[in-house]
Amino acid sequence: MSTQDPTLLALLKEKEEGERDRRKARLMELRDRLAQLQAQTEQLTAYRRHYQDHWQLQFKSGARPQVLQCYRQFVERLDAALAQQAHTVRHVGALVEQAEQELLQQEIRVAAIEKLLQRRAQQAELQQRRQQQRHDDEWAQRAARAATPALAAFGS
Repeated sequence: MSTQDPTLLALLKEKEEGERDRRKARLMELRDRLAQLQAQTEQLTAYRRHYQDHWQLQFKSGARPQVLQCYRQFVERLDAALAQQAHTVRHVGALVEQAEQELLQQEIRVAAIEKLLQRRAQQAELQQRRQQQRHDDEWAQRAARAATPALAAFGS
């Protein structure tokens, strides 16, 4: 593919913009997912705190050993769920960072193609102006040559 052809560059730009848009949408999805996970973590943490506070009051007034054992097992499962949630949050956070970098690289590619298209347009415009100037110069020279014999005849 020749990068001299503006049509091909325009097609390439369109393709890269589409890829950029897909990456942007993916990043937004990941950010939404991360926000959901963080909200779930906060809810789970608040629930664990509330559950602990509630049962601490119950244990002060005395509790049977079986209830205490159930409480401990449930708290362990809550802690395991929180640990898993924290792992998932870190994983999705890393995916968000990766998606941000990929989007940045894609935006740089699109900007480079846009810059190249601008340069090519400027070059084409400059070439067109030069061609018009040459045409105007040639026309002026022809007009001057045609006028010279008439002026010579007029001056005699």
